[in-house]
Amino acid sequence: MKRLSVLLLSLVLISACGDDEAPKLGNQNNGNNANNSNNANNGNNANNLNNTGGCTDDQECAAGFACVESSCEASCSETRSCRDDEMCIDQPDGDGMYCVAAPNNTQNNVNNVNNSNNSNNQPGPRAVLITDSTVDQAACDSTEPGSDIYFVRIEDSTGTVQASGTAVRTTPGMAPNGNNFDDEGNIDGTTPPAGMCPTAGNNTLYSMGCSGAMVVTFQSGAAAYELQNGDVLRVFEFGSQCQDSNADVFSAFVCTDSAEVMAGTYTSCTIPVITNGADNATGTISL
Repeated sequence: MKRLSVLLLSLVLISACGDDEAPKLGNQNNGNNANNSNNANNGNNANNLNNTGGCTDDQECAAGFACVESSCEASCSETRSCRDDEMCIDQPDGDGMYCVAAPNNTQNNVNNVNNSNNSNNQPGPRAVLITDSTVDQAACDSTEPGSDIYFVRIEDSTGTVQASGTAVRTTPGMAPNGNNFDDEGNIDGTTPPAGMCPTAGNNTLYSMGCSGAMVVTFQSGAAAYELQNGDVLRVFEFGSQCQDSNADVFSAFVCTDSAEVMAGTYTSCTIPVITNGADNATGTISL
């Protein structure tokens, strides 16, 4: 009888111990669930940093992104690495290069170059690089240094305007005394008469600065214009025909890789059109 009592007591104790262990397992599972939940939330938060939502500073964006104009934008080295509706550009504060929305007048350029892996659908060149090659010291030391560009356009062999040029990227050259005419927005696609001199001012001219550069793309109406053999490029510089005494000189080249040019690399700009031109200069495009 005693043995039976001892056996029953042992079973009761074992049952009680089992009851004690169950909550421990339950607590462990709850802890794991909580950890998993925290990890998931942390992952979601990290993913949220990777998107291109609104921001006020770089700390709100993930690594490799920066807050550019209130949006988290991806860093880049060339436009090919951006989305089709974006281009890779230097930021004004000098804090690297980032993908930003491409302007309407350059969008077709970017899309066509990004899709150019299809050799049967290769677009023609659409960009021209104009470089200042002024060497006259007085012209470089002036307050409007280098070539003072009034407009750029494409004509046919009879002088009829085919497309007007818009400055989409500039690299300012040397300007030791400042630059009174520093608004590249003046090269905006307007097509004034070729022989008409403007009133010199920051609302009409853009001075590139000695050794400066400017990339121009062209529009025919609302459509981007592809450069063709036989097109005549006209670059109107304020020059001597407009009573400018400075000996400003410039050259122009067709660029075959528009996306690369938009990112600030000009190695594809090798087809000469105008060499050491001045004043109201023209050159025939030969691709």
